[in-house]
Amino acid sequence: MSTRIYLAFVDDWELNGDGSGDPEEIQFRPLRKLTRLFDERSIHGSFDTEVMQQIAFRRFEGEYPHLKPIADAWEKVVTDAFRRGHDFQLHLHSQWKEAAYDGKKWNLTAPWSIIQHSREDADRMIREGIQLLENLLRPIDPAYRCVSYRSGSWCIAPSEFMLELLAQHNIDFDISIVNGIYFNNKRLQLDYRYIEEGFFPFYPDMKDARKVAPVKQDFVCVPANSFWGPRTFQLRRDCRKVAGKLFGARGTNKSYGTSEVAYGSSNQDTYTQSACQSSLPTRLLRRLQSYIQGSWITSDLAFLNYQELSDMLRYIRLMAKRSGLDAVPVILQNHTKAIKDFSHIARFLDDVAVASDLTCITLTELAAMLRSGKFQIRSQR
Repeated sequence: MSTRIYLAFVDDWELNGDGSGDPEEIQFRPLRKLTRLFDERSIHGSFDTEVMQQIAFRRFEGEYPHLKPIADAWEKVVTDAFRRGHDFQLHLHSQWKEAAYDGKKWNLTAPWSIIQHSREDADRMIREGIQLLENLLRPIDPAYRCVSYRSGSWCIAPSEFMLELLAQHNIDFDISIVNGIYFNNKRLQLDYRYIEEGFFPFYPDMKDARKVAPVKQDFVCVPANSFWGPRTFQLRRDCRKVAGKLFGARGTNKSYGTSEVAYGSSNQDTYTQSACQSSLPTRLLRRLQSYIQGSWITSDLAFLNYQELSDMLRYIRLMAKRSGLDAVPVILQNHTKAIKDFSHIARFLDDVAVASDLTCITLTELAAMLRSGKFQIRSQR
């Protein structure tokens, strides 16, 4: 019997990491477009909804009335999609704590990693985020609750308190672990290169989600998928970028960027900004290593073309087959603010919709399946 793969399409839905960007252009319009693609194929997507920005917009709308229609539109986009079966779960960018606004742009000075905040501040951010989503969505579905969490910039480990706080707030699982991610700069310090589980659900060490707990816990981590890109993978990408610059070729893998808008502008997203803070020799060395050894590639739909998405799916199927399990869940990421061309996503969704071994689920459905014992959850014992 072949292993059934349960795919969750999960989008990080947010403004740029520094608070810049036009919400209509990089949040509302892309979400409407993406959910239409899902609807046409009877797929329900999930959106990791960055709530700190909405809290800040509401806090300043009295002083700056032009923020109110944007915050109202944010809620309408969420509730319209939720009514059609799409899921919304908790995502926090902790740099929005104590955000300042001058009428044109946001000034976000708090740490980007929530594990650099105090336990009390993290607890408050989680609580306020859950309250926002549940107050918004329970009038539509009284059974709705926040069941999953994605940390801003994936910062979840190591931490003395984050997993315990999430469990205390009745969050069932976290999806912040991504195999192979590494940052070491002034803004972010993160090292997921040597995690103990990067594919299957596992019970985490409650002090360090990079490690598998020796016994069952009251909380689960489901890694967001990444796959091993061969030596030629990054080289092909770089060649396409060079060709695009030289000959004006239109690519599908472009970094985040927005035009000048009333709320500021940015040419780079959180992760590009973080990477670019490393020294040039360090970046060149890492790139050369990827040419020689290969590298882990984050399964982010916004940054993969159709061929790369197909390579990703082959890796997922290989891992599922090797497991010998009846069923495995897989988290596929996306950043709607980064999508410049939806055609490769549409083509990939066509493949998924007709595949006999794939079933698409939401994060809420995944939580129910984890609770029911549908999936084997790894522990050291």
